[in-house]
Amino acid sequence: MSGGRRRRFGRIDPYCWLAVLPGLAVAALLIAMNAVLVGLGCAVCAGLLLVFDSWANRPEPPPERRGPAAARTSRHEGAVTRVQPRVRNSGSSPASRSPRARPRGPR
Repeated sequence: MSGGRRRRFGRIDPYCWLAVLPGLAVAALLIAMNAVLVGLGCAVCAGLLLVFDSWANRPEPPPERRGPAAARTSRHEGAVTRVQPRVRNSGSSPASRSPRARPRGPR
């Protein structure tokens, strides 16, 4: 779909059929026993369950592709700013050395 819009319906969960098929079987039995309105009501409920499941499982819209300039937006606009990568310390600074590794000067 265009514009990153979310689709209205998605795939039906296979486990949803465990509730829908018995509902349709009851609807067929009720219609066969001349309880047509109640049977149609059961069939409509089973159909609504399928529609709801398909709506609940609709896929997320695809993420929008952004260029490097769009990644540098401010936090006030709701966008996350890019974080600079951490620089690994090579252990050459005095604060990173253990106390035993410090060179001892004249006392």
